[in-house]
Amino acid sequence: MIKRKIAKRFLRPLGKEIGWLILAKALALLKGDTDITTLYRMSEFMGRLSFAIIRSRRKLLLSNLHIVLPGSSEADINRIAKKITCNICRGFVDVFYHVYRPELLSSHVRLEENGVIKEVLSNGRGCIVATGHVGAFPWIGIPIVARGLPFAAIVRDPHDERVKKVFDDGHKRIGYINIPDRPPIITLKNTLKVLRKGGAVMIAFDMHPAHKGGITVDFLGRKTPMFSTVVRLAARTGVPIVPGHVLPEPDGMHHRVTYYPPIEVPHEAIDEDSLATREMLQRLADWLSGVIRNHPEQWWGIHRRWREYDIDDSDPQKS
Repeated sequence: MIKRKIAKRFLRPLGKEIGWLILAKALALLKGDTDITTLYRMSEFMGRLSFAIIRSRRKLLLSNLHIVLPGSSEADINRIAKKITCNICRGFVDVFYHVYRPELLSSHVRLEENGVIKEVLSNGRGCIVATGHVGAFPWIGIPIVARGLPFAAIVRDPHDERVKKVFDDGHKRIGYINIPDRPPIITLKNTLKVLRKGGAVMIAFDMHPAHKGGITVDFLGRKTPMFSTVVRLAARTGVPIVPGHVLPEPDGMHHRVTYYPPIEVPHEAIDEDSLATREMLQRLADWLSGVIRNHPEQWWGIHRRWREYDIDDSDPQKS
């Protein structure tokens, strides 16, 4: 108990300040004249270093991968885990390098030409874009902004006001709108503003609800609490849900945005306790599980997604 109090009072604030200094230095480098290839190499090094020295996150990531990829060898799990940490570091470089050079985005982020988003947005209704923490998910709205339509992301603000300003500035530079995820009435009000203009609102629905709430669904082989806002907001506003992801192209230098066919949500899914709400959320969870299992190295698996289990628990059969 005493150790926890000391950590909370002294070590966490110290870690917060060190983290901010590292972030500020990294952003200054990304704003400078260093070419993107060199920055990618640096991010690769930082990813490998992070995997080696940040023990708690490494254990958590390995535990999560055992759940996601049951039956995989230890060698494969370790290889994928190292790739994930490198991809997260590279993703940070990728995002902020182009945030400070938005004129490069149109050639850097390409749209899968399946006609989905064009058809969905052509009638002026707008849509809810459902995505998860996979690949370069922050770029999911770039093709929509390129069409001259408003695009907003429902976000939970960082606790550090300095970090919040960094992300707010980044969104503004690429034409995104930030919508706070609470209080709910403000979230709904701001969402309606965007949808009435025929735009789209993104929700990354795969994070663990921070407090009470959410619906438990089957996700990656485990019973998992998940935000129902993505379904209930679509039901309340009468617009479809469009699942989507952003994955790197084979050349490693570009990203491809893929939107999937729209899902119409019944009106009764406004209620979190409705069977329709659960069924719709399960449908999205199944879709995202498939994306993650097909591209495990692109999954941001460093989060404590299954909080009711100890991070050393790697038995995928427990539920």
